[in-house]
Amino acid sequence: MALDPQHVVTPESGSDAAPGLFRRPSDAPPRLERVADIESVQGLRHELSIRQGGATTSARRRARSLAGWITGRSRRRLVLSLGTATVALAEHCDLLAERLMAQEEITADVAATLGEELARLRAEVLHLQALTRVAPPSA
Repeated sequence: MALDPQHVVTPESGSDAAPGLFRRPSDAPPRLERVADIESVQGLRHELSIRQGGATTSARRRARSLAGWITGRSRRRLVLSLGTATVALAEHCDLLAERLMAQEEITADVAATLGEELARLRAEVLHLQALTRVAPPSA
């Protein structure tokens, strides 16, 4: 490999400065909780399991459930649980959308920085190739 006489890269190649650093940190954000672990979704599951009843429920619980159904209290509770779970899922989706947008910005930043660095490196290689070319011997 041939070097400059001063053993430094010449500034004539157009790369006087190093490429810029990333503008945004690329550290991973904290993990999101599972949708099934959201408290309101668990509440909705509980309400639905009560509605489905089953052979394991006691006669007292079934009577209370029937009374709640007749008065409309259990329906209101189910609608409230459904609404709360829907809001929680919408918030979760908003968090996912924000993270996706942040990842897109980081990816664009990485691509721009690495592209600039690659272009400068290529220019430097072409410059060094031009410096090391030897004229063909004349006969």
